[in-house]
Amino acid sequence: MHLDKRKEDFSIAMVRAVAATCGWTVGEWSQDMDGIDTTLFKAVEVAGKIIPKSCDFQLKCTESPTTDNSEFISFTLKPDHYNRIKNRCFSSPFILCVVVVPNEIKQWYQLKKAEKDQLHFDSILKHCGYAKLLADHDNMLDDASKTVRFTKGKDELSIENLNNLETVLWSPGYNLEKARAEREFWAQQQQS
Repeated sequence: MHLDKRKEDFSIAMVRAVAATCGWTVGEWSQDMDGIDTTLFKAVEVAGKIIPKSCDFQLKCTESPTTDNSEFISFTLKPDHYNRIKNRCFSSPFILCVVVVPNEIKQWYQLKKAEKDQLHFDSILKHCGYAKLLADHDNMLDDASKTVRFTKGKDELSIENLNNLETVLWSPGYNLEKARAEREFWAQQQQS
């Protein structure tokens, strides 16, 4: 299997592991033509109504991210990927996820027995995934270099951060703002 395909599969496995822990359904697409590698879906009951939510993930995997300093890593997108992200309008929230793996493929996954009398091995995935909701594109993407900056200790792909995303997606403020922006957009289209 080509290295790029291994990286893609490993990245999806990481998202699946976190999503399964948080109760999200994960969908994969046979093609990545729209800049979407996978979609997470979850429905909750709010005020007696079932409200479905989804978010789209563009996955990248690298063994050599740009380390700005001890606080940040950056990932530079290809111009066509960047433009697809910038031009998204009112669809599911879009998340860029960059998985950083060791240079040596055999180190991506390890079995480890922590204690001598332990009856099982611990599976260890050697990676760090960074994920950022790209809602305010102008604030999160550097237009000149097509770069996304992730904050270490804040933007990791984690159970806590996926739960925080869920809170945002079901918040009245987020949904009212999205509905307002959609109304304004379509009103402008009618005037054109």
